[in-house]
Amino acid sequence: MKTIVIISAICVCVSAMTLDELKSGLHTVQSVCMKEIGTAQQIIDDINEGKINMDDENVLLFIECTMKKFNVVDENANFNEKISSDIVRAVLNDNEADQLLAECSPISDPNALIKISKILECFFKYKTINQILNS
Repeated sequence: MKTIVIISAICVCVSAMTLDELKSGLHTVQSVCMKEIGTAQQIIDDINEGKINMDDENVLLFIECTMKKFNVVDENANFNEKISSDIVRAVLNDNEADQLLAECSPISDPNALIKISKILECFFKYKTINQILNS
């Protein structure tokens, strides 16, 4: 129950997110998605380093889970620019955030899992999860 409350708070209050809240949210969401998807820790470690294996469905499902829990994408894999803007501004300056949003928001792919993973890859051009967690 505590996890659900934390995730709900992340999803609802993301516009006021600080770097520390983002770091905490990343740990929580990754833990929840790891259990939901059955993802191995090594896969998560690779993703956190910015390595995304587009041929591994477990990787794609884990990314989909985390991106949806953060409301970066909706249930139809559509990019949520407002929420994404609020998240990236916790770790990037305004110019970098604007560049990221302009570059990442138009990404498309007929396969929703690939599309979501490509969006995350685009984010990683600016900061990987490990760079965020270690900042």
